[in-house]
Amino acid sequence: MATTTSIIVLLKFFATRQKNAVVDYRDFCEYLKKYSEHHLEEQPTLSVYLEDPVPALQTELDKLVESRQIVMTQLHGDKSGILVIPYYIERFAERYKDIAVNPSLPFPARLICREELQRKLSPAKMPQKLSQSFCSIRK
Repeated sequence: MATTTSIIVLLKFFATRQKNAVVDYRDFCEYLKKYSEHHLEEQPTLSVYLEDPVPALQTELDKLVESRQIVMTQLHGDKSGILVIPYYIERFAERYKDIAVNPSLPFPARLICREELQRKLSPAKMPQKLSQSFCSIRK
């Protein structure tokens, strides 16, 4: 049975495996190439990522940026990064499930999210509005 895998699913899996919402662009390109080699028989559409995954990947990433599922950013130095927003959604959803089971657990703090982003992103490149709007929890 043939299955299809979208880039956002692979990004979320890769971010979860690293336990970090900010994924290094080059590391993800390498992962995507290996994933494509391994799953080529099941998913022939992955052949575009075998030789040079960057052009095809960048097209997909541009679509995800436009739909606001990821944010492209500069990490420290000249490294590019991908902020995978569904990683936080999944992380907070799991936390709220834990709170439903055990009400004595504290709610996730918006400062934790902002501090994590600032640790991973260069302070000069960290948009203030991004950290405020993305990490705010409506009451």
